[in-house]
Amino acid sequence: MKKLILFLLLLAPAAHAETYQWTDSAGTIHFSDSLLEVPASYRKSAKALGISTSPASAVAPPTASQGNNDFSGVDALKERMLQDQGVMEQIRALQNDPEMQALLSNPDIIRAVQSGDYSVLVNHPAFLRLLNNPRVKEIGKRMQ
Repeated sequence: MKKLILFLLLLAPAAHAETYQWTDSAGTIHFSDSLLEVPASYRKSAKALGISTSPASAVAPPTASQGNNDFSGVDALKERMLQDQGVMEQIRALQNDPEMQALLSNPDIIRAVQSGDYSVLVNHPAFLRLLNNPRVKEIGKRMQ
């Protein structure tokens, strides 16, 4: 399950070079990797998160001290998930979940994902709460 969450975080839009966050009139928090993708009416209120990032594919592999053995199956899981359209739809829907949005707004989480420091993730309370999210559990069941 932890591998699943890690992959979800790697897919998250917060892993792009410049991340903007804005809230629409319905109160939904959105993220974009380009200010041009933010609807014009929300551009003034959009804030750059100021997170220096690189694409998810450039994330450094974890070192031995970061628990490499615990996450050795992430690449295989990634391939299986990318091939399953239903799972990909569930992941896209999960990006609007308040728990996931809170996690994606947390600079500590983003830095841990980008640096491949998975030990920080698996010990972070917000990450652990997300493991109990019904949508995440449903994706996990589908991937078993």
